Amino acid sequence: MQVVGADGRPLRGDLISRVALRTDLTPIPATVEITAKRSTETIAALAQGQTVTVGGASIPFLILKTTGDKGSGSEQGGREVAEINAFGILGTCEALGRRLQRSIIREGSTFTEIYRSIGSTAVIESDFAVPVFAAYVGMLPTPEIARVLQEEAATVFYADGRIRFRRLDDLMSQPATVSFPKDRSEELSAGFLEKHAVPFVFTTSPDNTHASTKRETARGMVYRPRADQRIMNNMSTALIQRRKVVQSLQPAWNAGARVDIEGKPHIIITAAHVYSTAADEGDKGDQTTTLWLGEVVK
Repeated sequence: MQVVGADGRPLRGDLISRVALRTDLTPIPATVEITAKRSTETIAALAQGQTVTVGGASIPFLILKTTGDKGSGSEQGGREVAEINAFGILGTCEALGRRLQRSIIREGSTFTEIYRSIGSTAVIESDFAVPVFAAYVGMLPTPEIARVLQEEAATVFYADGRIRFRRLDDLMSQPATVSFPKDRSEELSAGFLEKHAVPFVFTTSPDNTHASTKRETARGMVYRPRADQRIMNNMSTALIQRRKVVQSLQPAWNAGARVDIEGKPHIIITAAHVYSTAADEGDKGDQTTTLWLGEVVK
């Protein structure tokens, strides 16, 4: 998997030990971890604050943390072998990972305007109106962005250089990227835990009456003031992890895509693409894609 430094030059393939690129259905929808042999080239390219592009899609990442060991004690070509590890997030969303220095309060703004007010330079596709957004000094903005998405029963993901907004029902109805038989996947569902994860929502109206979503089973309870029935229904809609699939490296399969398991639609919640070189003689390395799949629960 190609890693290109800020100077536009790719890092030598023999210096890259491992790359793990992840895409997720989160406000910061892509991260990367890079392990490389320590050299003048890799130390400069993977230093904290540097920008690298990764993979065939040239996804830009800002390096937030770099660590290096003191040497492994082994030698190769008469020199001691040492590695550095770097972690980065999607560069256009770097501001979303920082604590706020000022409060951001918006009424009737668009989703793009909220990202821009926080400091993100990401391009948002399929924008929508947000009635109220509030994030205060010292807070992380991402939980408040997640709350906005929850109230729309929607999510965001990264594709083709843009952050795309989609409602969960729309993701489930899109064409499938790939289909698998059930025995190719590992089941992860736990009905007991789902009762803890998906709440019922209630509110009070101006005439002091109560309204809520369905309460047929015991669930957690969430109070949302001045919510209409649409918002309450959306807040009781969730994408629950059901299955895990491990496949040979498929970098085009990413979060937000639909995957069918024996004809039943699932959505990729997280896709982890791992490329590693051989660690020992005879080792072929590891080039895999792991998908965590979910279904919409209401």
